Amino acid sequence: LGRGYNKGPAVQAVDGAQVLNLDENDPEDILQNEKEKLKQEFEEQRDRLYKEREREMELVREQLERMKTERDEWQQKHKEMEDEKKRLESQRLEEVLRQQREEH
Repeated sequence: LGRGYNKGPAVQAVDGAQVLNLDENDPEDILQNEKEKLKQEFEEQRDRLYKEREREMELVREQLERMKTERDEWQQKHKEMEDEKKRLESQRLEEVLRQQREEH
């Protein structure tokens, strides 16, 4: 607080957690205040972008989970169909063998 502390009327600016004693007529204080404002705007924008990106990633994760579930369901259905096909083939083969035995 040394610089500008004893100068004319002081203006107190609160940016985030930082409190600055600024002389509204001192170009260095004005510049410092503008730097703090820009820094805070940058941090807010960065935080907003991070939150947006995180929401997008969560949507992608959810979509991926749905796709995995659909794939698993399809694979299960396919396996059931293959099992049924094998069962029917086996049943048909047994019928053919039974008929052959009956004929002989």
